[in-house]
Amino acid sequence: MRKGFSLVEMLVVMSIIAIIFAMSSMTIQSLNLTSEIIKQNKQYEAISQIYNYLIHIENAIVIKNDYSNNQFLYQLPLLVNKKLADPIQGGNWYAIKLRNGQLIKINQQDKSEIQISPKDVSVQLITFDFDYFNKQLRITMDLCPVNNINKNTRANIVVNMLNILNEI
Repeated sequence: MRKGFSLVEMLVVMSIIAIIFAMSSMTIQSLNLTSEIIKQNKQYEAISQIYNYLIHIENAIVIKNDYSNNQFLYQLPLLVNKKLADPIQGGNWYAIKLRNGQLIKINQQDKSEIQISPKDVSVQLITFDFDYFNKQLRITMDLCPVNNINKNTRANIVVNMLNILNEI
């Protein structure tokens, strides 16, 4: 009876171990990639949600960019019995502002607030730029998951201001 393994038996065992290790490392890489895609999808969903909240800005009569407070102000038209006032007049003013990583809309009359950005995404930086020539509002922001501030996604949201109210 012999003791130990032959060289061929040891090479076969080491090859099997190497194949198992390679397959498990590919599985781990695949799971990491999947988790990154899920995080990025959350950021894209957040961009979509923010855009859906901001789309009503296209009905604004007056727009102001308050650079000193890093906020954007707009005035929606006055509604009388759920119809536009005749003649068209300005109604409430609203401000969009970044506070503690969350984008909020503030009614300037009663100071009520609506959170625009989702809770699981943090907004790191935001700039508002209104292009009078093209009648577009450009909002640039850096979004990242709340638990990982190192994975930013830069979002550029453009709201076209083609409403007839802008001609007043």
